[in-house]
Amino acid sequence: MSPSNSKREIDASPTKSFFIATLVKDIQLIDSILDLIDNSIDSYIENNLEGRRKISINFSENKFEIEDNCGGIKKEDIYDKVFRFGLPKGSKEKTIGVFGIGMKRAIFKIGENILIESDDGKEYYSINIGKTWLTEEKNWKLVFKSEEKTKGKPMTKITITELFENISQELKNPKFENNLRERIKDSYSIFIDGRVDIETNNSPVDSYDFNFLYDEKNKFVPFHKNYKFGEVDVEIYAGYTPSVELNADKIYGWWIFCNDRLVIKNDTTEKTGWGITADDEIKYHYPEDNRFLGLVFFRSDNAISLPWHTTKEDIQEDSRVYRQAQIEMKTVTKRFVDVIRIAGRTKDPDSGETIGKALFEDIASKPRKEIKKDLTEVLPILKGIQVYKKYTYVTYVVPKELVKKVKKKLGNAFMSNKEAGEKTFDYYVKMEDVENE
Repeated sequence: MSPSNSKREIDASPTKSFFIATLVKDIQLIDSILDLIDNSIDSYIENNLEGRRKISINFSENKFEIEDNCGGIKKEDIYDKVFRFGLPKGSKEKTIGVFGIGMKRAIFKIGENILIESDDGKEYYSINIGKTWLTEEKNWKLVFKSEEKTKGKPMTKITITELFENISQELKNPKFENNLRERIKDSYSIFIDGRVDIETNNSPVDSYDFNFLYDEKNKFVPFHKNYKFGEVDVEIYAGYTPSVELNADKIYGWWIFCNDRLVIKNDTTEKTGWGITADDEIKYHYPEDNRFLGLVFFRSDNAISLPWHTTKEDIQEDSRVYRQAQIEMKTVTKRFVDVIRIAGRTKDPDSGETIGKALFEDIASKPRKEIKKDLTEVLPILKGIQVYKKYTYVTYVVPKELVKKVKKKLGNAFMSNKEAGEKTFDYYVKMEDVENE
């Protein structure tokens, strides 16, 4: 065999610059920062901590820094996990870092001089990644420095300087911090409510208040159900929000969480069980629909089995565990929205006000985390009247021009379609002498 036909090895490894550029190309800065917060929260979970901990994020146009006191990273994890792409087999905690790329992708997105420090309570260590390392195509080894003794408290801190120009410009934009804080509130509200404080530039981020109208005596309680699907624990809440004003937080529709991290916020589409037509399904349409609130929690020790995308910003609709939950969601959406629409349109014969207005002002509320038992056979009862069984609503579609003509005949060309529908229905009942038994 000639030398030209002999077996040779081919180097198929990627260049470092190409690999890093590809890794960070499609992620936005805020998503990178959320990946770093995920790491801090995972440290809390993996270290089996109790009590509240703190995650601090500070930045300017010249420097980005995130620090937590969530127990530090264990030394063995530096070798086996932290700088590895993908999670090692045997990971069995309800973590939110799913695919093992978050921290690496985040730090390379922000700048060229990176210092990672951690103290697990036994020893302190640091890793520095500088511009020289980033430009050495064949060198993939990182310098690891350990003092083999603690500096006094468990912590992890990442400091990034020599920021990329586009990142620097974004960080100094006054709107950036507001957008970041809103995303943190969305994504980590359950953690902020129960386990961690998160702050940006020394200002704490608030959490949402997920409260439901709750009056067990009058059977006016939310739906609550727990069940298991394979490796995944599923918990569903559905009911009515306490405030008709619904303030700036817009707490309505369906909210979906995977291992307590938000995936979908106040959704009112067919994705979460709302209908696409207004006939036999409930289509989000009326103002009173903003009273409905549903929460779904998917939790598992195997985070990859959860029905979320790698971006953690959407749900896998074709997932079997999600399809099963969607059946429940559709049922309870119709149950509660039917009632709230009827209550919002049925007038009390004595006061002249709608049943809903009088009722909702009198019912107490309870936070989501205080609702412990399953409440799966819920049917809202309004002042002892099962309006769900006694009333319904009528919806139909007609030509716009014809509706305009009918409104003029009714004496008000600017009345709402709802009012026009009620008047035409009443007219038919009166003219045909239909009795309301």
